[in-house]
Amino acid sequence: MEKLHTEIGPDGLVKQSWFDGENLVVDTKQDISANVAYAKALQDNDDHWRAGVKASWAHALHIPAGVQMELMNIGVDIMRAPLRDIVWGLKRIDKYDACVTTRKVIA
Repeated sequence: MEKLHTEIGPDGLVKQSWFDGENLVVDTKQDISANVAYAKALQDNDDHWRAGVKASWAHALHIPAGVQMELMNIGVDIMRAPLRDIVWGLKRIDKYDACVTTRKVIA
């Protein structure tokens, strides 16, 4: 296969394009360890949750781009899906614990 292009986004998402003679193959990868650490830090910070609720919002999930793509592959578009479907998708791809930012039940 002939490598055509490599692109690294600001969030660490690496996209590589290959040509195998007949097909264009696009592969994406992302190291989400920093995102997991961030989500866990928020989970342990009760002040973060209280401040959000006071401001009429709640940061319940932190979903990195690579995980968003995995969700799209199983038919879950986080921009359109209801929260229960997003939670279902995260559990199905075994990324829920890596993305949840609160100890509250969210769906």
